Amino acid sequence: MQILIACAKLMDTKGVPALKFATKPTFECEALHNAAQLSQYSVDELQQMLKVNRAIAVENHLRYQNFIVE
Repeated sequence: MQILIACAKLMDTKGVPALKFATKPTFECEALHNAAQLSQYSVDELQQMLKVNRAIAVENHLRYQNFIVE
């Protein structure tokens, strides 16, 4: 089985309700590992890899830099 992860072209975070999670995420370690790897790429590298415009690459670069699983 193969799993592909892609960033959303548009992500509206303004209307997201605050949720309280009662359980620990199943793939927390993997998510942290992936975010740590992706945070090492430059904006230009992310833009090319994700095939997105520069603004979206910058936004995702910042997300990877600040990725925290609560």
